[in-house]
Amino acid sequence: MIRIPIYVERDHPRLKYVANFIQNAYQDMVFEWITEETTFINKQGPKINYSLHPLTELELWIPNTGVLYQDFTKDFVPSSRMGSECPLIFCDNQDSQLGFDVFAAIFWMLSRAEEYGSKQKDQHGRFISIQSLMHTLQSNKIPVVDYWSDALIKCLCLKFEIQIIRKVRNTHVSLGVDIDQFWKFKHKPFWKNALGLIRDFCCGHFQFVKERMHVVMNQKKDPFDTYDIFESCKLNQDQLYFFILSGGNSIYDKNHALTLKSVKKILQKLKTFSTICLHPSYQSAEESGIIINEKEKLEESAGLLITSSRQHYLRFHTPQTFRALLKARVQTDFSMVYADCAGFRAGTCQPFYWYDLINECQTTLQMMPVIAMDRTYLDYEKKSPDDSIKDLECLMEWNIKYEGLVQIIWHNSSFDFKHEWQGWENFFEKLISLIKKSNSLN
Repeated sequence: MIRIPIYVERDHPRLKYVANFIQNAYQDMVFEWITEETTFINKQGPKINYSLHPLTELELWIPNTGVLYQDFTKDFVPSSRMGSECPLIFCDNQDSQLGFDVFAAIFWMLSRAEEYGSKQKDQHGRFISIQSLMHTLQSNKIPVVDYWSDALIKCLCLKFEIQIIRKVRNTHVSLGVDIDQFWKFKHKPFWKNALGLIRDFCCGHFQFVKERMHVVMNQKKDPFDTYDIFESCKLNQDQLYFFILSGGNSIYDKNHALTLKSVKKILQKLKTFSTICLHPSYQSAEESGIIINEKEKLEESAGLLITSSRQHYLRFHTPQTFRALLKARVQTDFSMVYADCAGFRAGTCQPFYWYDLINECQTTLQMMPVIAMDRTYLDYEKKSPDDSIKDLECLMEWNIKYEGLVQIIWHNSSFDFKHEWQGWENFFEKLISLIKKSNSLN
């Protein structure tokens, strides 16, 4: 075990948070804190001085400009410049070997500090990628935090002639399937299908009328009944997650009641080859108290304890939504991705714990990085299937480089190739091949 002392003039939970994140990604390395200058100077071996001025030549000095302790809850924008491969932020003092305040930079990205002060939202009340600093620096698709962490470790290894390597993960990429509706037509009340028929007929959507009639009369399989496709992928249970929309009464919450026998039956099937997770309803971002109720309903219907979730429509408000998840005893959240842009929203492909910037503490809610969503490519980036695969390949290359643990979002409804998904017929198979190829590199 390599112990690396860090000298700080002022101890702070933010600094320990960042140090914990870095050391958790590497094998046989741990940071320890020293606030006594003489004690630090007398330490032998690799060590880091995080203060205003260098103390000796036998240290790695990282200038502490004090920005780590600033109030980031307002519209604060750190200084930035381009490095050799990716941008650097908090680079006001470039006299050190790294040339920027790596601890402040990592904290600012992981804590999502810029999302606290944002006033502009999209139509769903979401912070969008174009408002982020990494979008301005054209680096949303680079795991900058992992790059910065690696730069720090490389400096340590080079200066002190030691070897520190990343931890090996069991799984590189998982697939998360959002079930917003179990079925498109089946198992719905008669009046809903009747109204749907009338609406489609009046709008001239005769192909939808025909399709609905065939499905309701059991002459054709429901287009959202795609669960056999996911089972046939033969992913491990910790590589395939289903996120079940479990409530809500808005126009964006259309799933079947969890009390239906047909729903309970499909849940029993899904849990034999995947992990069942919660998909809190659209309004849960504002009305955080309903998450507990929706979680209990899903647990009762599925007959198991639910510990993971992802927000419906990727809607969350910081810090309210994450505090509500903690109160509901959710352990892991998979919402950390932009709806409008594939990439690394928090700048990392590593799991990390949510930091409550208001209460100034690291929480027990683990944030899992998600790098892409099917509808992001179709609706927002408007990429072709070929360009989308190329984009995923680039994102996965970064993930492999840094031994990351990320997820890609799909929907059970994204196989409707006669309508909006026309032209994407072979995309899902290519995606599964990419996932399996990445995971085989362990």
